[in-house]
This record gives sequence, C-alpha cells and structure tokens, in this order.
Amino acid sequence: MKVQLITKIVHKASINAIENKDTKSSDKQVKVHVRLDNEIFENSKDKKSFKVRYIAAIKLEHRVEINVEYDFHFTSSEEINAETAKSSLFKSEIPSIAYPYLKVYVESMINLSGIGNYLLPYFDFYADPFE
Repeated sequence: MKVQLITKIVHKASINAIENKDTKSSDKQVKVHVRLDNEIFENSKDKKSFKVRYIAAIKLEHRVEINVEYDFHFTSSEEINAETAKSSLFKSEIPSIAYPYLKVYVESMINLSGIGNYLLPYFDFYADPFE
C-alpha cells in the first residue's frame, strides 16, 4: 500500500522553560526525553483519506518542556480500516514520514525561544525495539 502526505498542520504547541537548579551541567550533558503518541482519524467520506495526530512530549532535562500536537493528512492507494491501523504502515512508514517534520519544528521552537540549539534524536521506526 502506498501513502502520500497531503498536508500537515500544528494543532497545538507549548513550550515551558524549566528553572535550571544545576548550574554545573553543561549543554553536552543534557538528557533528552521524547514521548510520542498518535491518534488516527478516518475520513467517513473518503476511505482512502486519513489523518494521524502525533502528540509529542519532549523534555530537555533542566532546560525546557515542549508539548506538540501535529496533524498529518494522508491519502492511500487502498481503503483504511481498523486492521490497516494495526499494520506496519502505521507503526513504521507513517512515523518515518511524520517524525522529521515534528523534529525540525521542535528544534526550531527551542532555538527561537533563546534556550539554545539542541538536536532531538533520530528514531528508526523500522527497527525492532527489542533487538
């Protein structure tokens, strides 16, 4: 099955600076925590069209907390149903398309806020997490 990204839009975004109590920590020692959840929305009028909302919570230890809800609208070569939503398409391919946009958006938010220039980690959504 082939999918194509049609549009993307940030639904919500917030950034909160964390008071840095540890004045000894350097930028190289900052731990980054990323939690990524998603919601899938079917289009009742077009079964080949769907939206995936990624809900991301990112924390740069002792620096900042960021929460983002980012919507990605796709079309598919086949109809989407409950079974498809459990497939590798939604576990690997869709996140591999969406995460780079989310990553750049969050990195830009951090940089533009004046907190610093931090890079989020890359994830291999095709790899088996238990290997």
